[in-house]
Formats: sequence, structure tokens, C-alpha cells
Amino acid sequence: MMIVRIPKKKEKMDCPYYKSVQTDKACLASVTRLRPEAEEAGKYCTTEEHYRCPLLLASILRGNANALLALS
Repeated sequence: MMIVRIPKKKEKMDCPYYKSVQTDKACLASVTRLRPEAEEAGKYCTTEEHYRCPLLLASILRGNANALLALS
């Protein structure tokens, strides 16, 4: 009996903030809707590494800071 493994389809884990804006892709986590360079987009926006993106981390920190100020 031969066991054959079928490779699972690798799911693409794009950043949820990397979206099409007009004719280009932009980072919606950025305050200024920055359009990342190809190197940055390849490193963060189109991989599972988007959770390490400085723009995304800054957005999360801004959101937490605003929430803390609202509690004061």
C-alpha cells in the first residue's frame, strides 16, 4: 500500500489594510494612505509578516492610546 500526501494549498495571508485605492495599492493603516514601495509591500503587505509592519504597529498603538485617553 502506498501513501500519497497531497500538498495543502497555501493560503495567502495579505495584510487587511493593503487595499486598492484608485489605480494603486495603499496602506489604509497609514494616516496619510502611504503607498508602500515594492520591497516593503513584498516584505510585509503580501505575506503573513504583515503583523511586523511598522505602519500597522503604529496604527494599533495609536488606536490603543486613543482608547486609553477616552477612559481618562
